[in-house]
Amino acid sequence: SGGHGGSSSGSSGGGGGDSSGPGGKVKLASLRTVPTLQPTGDIIDRAEMTKGALYYHFESKESLATAIIEDGSARLAEAFRSITSSSAPALESIIHGVFVVADLMSVDQVARSGMQLLRAFGDFNKVAARTYGGWVTEMTERTQQAIDEGDVRDDLDPRTVGETIVSSML
Repeated sequence: SGGHGGSSSGSSGGGGGDSSGPGGKVKLASLRTVPTLQPTGDIIDRAEMTKGALYYHFESKESLATAIIEDGSARLAEAFRSITSSSAPALESIIHGVFVVADLMSVDQVARSGMQLLRAFGDFNKVAARTYGGWVTEMTERTQQAIDEGDVRDDLDPRTVGETIVSSML
């Protein structure tokens, strides 16, 4: 396994997940299906690049998956936060945010592939685990806010509710 590099932010820069080089950004959108579950030759054909070019940008299939997880999650998080940062009640924001995420995943192939990879690699890829944990933390906070506002029963554990929503959403 290998190649997470020093990337600790939601970007795809640094280490094996670096998708930039002298030629600029690799278009992750050209890798539309769950690429690391395919043979390397199929990935190269889909990306319309040579094996050397692919491995110039990504040291391994796992580093490619990591870049797609980071990019897809960043797109979804931005969409979710654009809704939940409003002054609307927390429960309303959660519901609206979940619909926005679902809509984005239906039209954005990188976002959808990123979440498929997140689910597939969540147990052994640090970025996938951190990303999933971030979603759970955010949903737990929003659920606690909804409890505090009186819109969700106060006998429910906000983390359990948050985990349930995230696992259903992603």
